[in-house]
This record gives sequence, C-alpha cells and structure tokens, in this order.
Amino acid sequence: MNCIKTQLLPLIVFLFFAPGFCAKGISAQVGGQEYLKTGRISRTATPPEIDGILMDKVWSLAVPIRDFLQEDPDNLAPPTEATEVRMLYDDKYIYIGVRMFDREPDKIARRLAKRDDWMVGFEGASDWFSVDIDSRFDHQTGFVFVVNAAGVQVDAMIFDDSDFDGEWDTVWDSEVQIDSEGWTLELRIPFSILRFTSAPDMTWGLNLSRYIQRKD
Repeated sequence: MNCIKTQLLPLIVFLFFAPGFCAKGISAQVGGQEYLKTGRISRTATPPEIDGILMDKVWSLAVPIRDFLQEDPDNLAPPTEATEVRMLYDDKYIYIGVRMFDREPDKIARRLAKRDDWMVGFEGASDWFSVDIDSRFDHQTGFVFVVNAAGVQVDAMIFDDSDFDGEWDTVWDSEVQIDSEGWTLELRIPFSILRFTSAPDMTWGLNLSRYIQRKD
C-alpha cells in the first residue's frame, strides 16, 4: 500500500504492502501507475501516554500517514472516511497513534468481548484497526495486533505465509476513545516481543488496516 522509510534500531525500512499481508512487492498499480509513498518514523525521548487521546505534544514529531486506499468494497478507491496514522519509537517500544475520522460517530460499532474472541468482538460486529508487522521481512511470518472500537484486543502470529496462530498471546498496550470526530487509538508494542535480527540496516514489512462495520 505505502512505503515508509524509518529510523529504528538504528534503521528499519517499513514496506507497506498492497492488500494481502505477504505481497511480493512494495507498490501497487493504481490507474496504470506505480503507487509508492516514502515517509519517516521519528524517535522520541518522551513517550506518549497511552490513553487513547492523541493530545501529547510528542505526536507532533510524527509525520502522519493519510493516503490509504480501499480494499473492499471498492478496491483501490479512496476511502469513504479519512484515517491518519502516526508512528514513534524509543529504545523499547513502537508507538502508534491513529485518528479514524467518521462523519457519523454515533454509528461506530463497538462490541465488547473477551480478549482474542474474533468471532464475537470483530467479525462483522465492530469497527476495528489492525497492525501487521513482518519484522523478519521473509513474507512468511509476522505479528498481528488488532483493537476494536470497544477496546478489545486480538493478537496472533502469522506463519507459512497465510496461516494464523491465535493461541499466541503477548503483552502490549492499547487504549481507544470515541469523540465527535470519530475514534482514536494508541498502541505501545514492545520490541522484545518481535523477532528480528539486529543489523545496521533492517527492512520490515507492515500493513495498516481499518474496518468500518456498517460499510463492510
């Protein structure tokens, strides 16, 4: 989907794939032209408070990612609602702040459920946002972090390209808030739970996805 060039431990290049976690390239064809975006993730000495409210001044260090595309129902069309994603890091964590605009915030679907209960809390039941990280950049393995608009978490491990291990559970933090503009989400993901080989330059894969329940 997008290509995000970042500076992490000491340098990570995030490649935002086209729809499908294990896409074989780093760009998509839109109207016959290559669609590719370069951005940057910023280091912070002051971590944001994970409360779901994107009011910490530190978020102003992050360049927002805005130009997303639909996967369904109108593949590669502009989204019907705008989304902004900001990313920061320090020595221990990746921080992700998401503003999901919604012109009808009273229609945001939020279903309470037990942690990791995808069928009750997510599948066709809630608005949600997911982060998929391929920290080995092998197109075969990865880590999935999903939060719905009620604050319910799901995490999973990807293996063999497209299989999911929902029994994989780890500790990470997230908070959501719903307001007059839509809803917001903050995540704190420890580097310690991600598998990667440290090197001067690293390339990671990344997907960011938003689901709007009432629009399927």
